[in-house]
Amino acid sequence: MPEEQTEQWSTAEEFWAELQDVIFDEDRIRRGEHEASELERLVGLEGPARILDMCCGPGRHAIPLAAGGHRVTGVDSTQRYLETARKRAATAGVDATFVRADARHYRSEAPVDLVLNLWSSFGHFADPADNQAVLRQAHASLRDGGALVLHLRSRETYNARQTAERSWTEHDGTLYLEERHVADNWRRVRGRWIVVDSAGRRDLPYESWLYSGEELTTMLRAAGFQDVSLYGDFRGAPYGQYAKHLVAVARR
Repeated sequence: MPEEQTEQWSTAEEFWAELQDVIFDEDRIRRGEHEASELERLVGLEGPARILDMCCGPGRHAIPLAAGGHRVTGVDSTQRYLETARKRAATAGVDATFVRADARHYRSEAPVDLVLNLWSSFGHFADPADNQAVLRQAHASLRDGGALVLHLRSRETYNARQTAERSWTEHDGTLYLEERHVADNWRRVRGRWIVVDSAGRRDLPYESWLYSGEELTTMLRAAGFQDVSLYGDFRGAPYGQYAKHLVAVARR
């Protein structure tokens, strides 16, 4: 397994572009429309709203939300994802804005009603202060009463799922193998993707923080959020022993 990472893997274009086809397969893209509807109901979004989708990837939530009449800006640091999102939006006839920026530094110029940070896009920076900065920028981007929705792999749900140490999948002749393990007394997950195709083999190491619900709530309050609720999925199930994920709704 890889040792402690010194490079900022989470902002490396190569890492995310290499894994786009396996992370954002067609099934996950299609689920984005259903998840977008669940998110609207979860936060009680009524009427056209201004939405900031941080770490938006190829726009799998941003595009259906824009199609529903919301004014959506998707932000990501990976250029290939943004290019894919723009093409998909154009094909769907949807008006959405996609911006290349770092979540630690991006702040919406006009206050928004909703900020999204979904599918374990939070906690990837090695320095905890950088992860806290992401929350502060989300808070600063919101109008008073606006909400941030965070979805991530938490310490409780990761343990409950008993995630396999190794897994693999194949897509269009490319083999993707993932190794992962819990480190630092359940404080982090470390692993690597191994990509094998006709061009050879590439190793892509990563690590991310594994926050508990209590830790995340403390971080959100430190960022300025007043009201924090934890759920087990986008439908608002309790964050208990049967929770599939950690979904936090924090209001300014």
